[in-house]
Amino acid sequence: MPAQKPKLPIGTLRANDKIDAYIWVKGLTKDKANALMDLRPPEFKNIRGERAAMPTGRKAFIRNAMSLIGQYDGIVCISADNKNEIDNLVFGTLHAGPHDLTTETNVAIWPAAGGRVTAGTKTPPPPPPPTGPNWRQLSKAIGVYGLKVDQTQLQGVWNAINDSATFGQTFQGASILGSGQYQMIVMLGASTWLPVLNASRKFNDIVGIRDITSHLTTPGP
Repeated sequence: MPAQKPKLPIGTLRANDKIDAYIWVKGLTKDKANALMDLRPPEFKNIRGERAAMPTGRKAFIRNAMSLIGQYDGIVCISADNKNEIDNLVFGTLHAGPHDLTTETNVAIWPAAGGRVTAGTKTPPPPPPPTGPNWRQLSKAIGVYGLKVDQTQLQGVWNAINDSATFGQTFQGASILGSGQYQMIVMLGASTWLPVLNASRKFNDIVGIRDITSHLTTPGP
């Protein structure tokens, strides 16, 4: 019998879940990206183990800022208590001087940022697989892919992307989006570019993906 494909039901965010957001930006230079990276909390400046810990006492924080080649100049990955705090960070930090960036915000509706907080505790349990992009040690070569997906095929696409047989060790995470032009964001990474470029061809084999926008990291101007 053929091996069973993994079943990873798309869940629903709960009231105490924190949420991730992926901010596509125009006007991001190397200096601006470095300045945003300096705003990261210590947990994301010094990731220990496979995943970063969820910072405590912060309503919103930057996880990463990367310069890209592609349709956008970069992407800023953030997490927050709620959508209002995402808005505050976008308008209060990214749009404001000295950054002065043009943005398109994609708010993730699954999975929850950094796992789920158990009622009555302050420490969230380890997040169940899959994790969203940028919750682990970053690779040197990264591809960021915005997917437009047939809504009737969303669960099947999600299962295929998270199947270890699809992207192997290059898979860095994925999130389902509730705003913006894409329905899903996927990150692939490796120590060199060849595995990332070869793995990205697997998107063509996944039924339900209607369109894909590809970006690759760059040191930036």
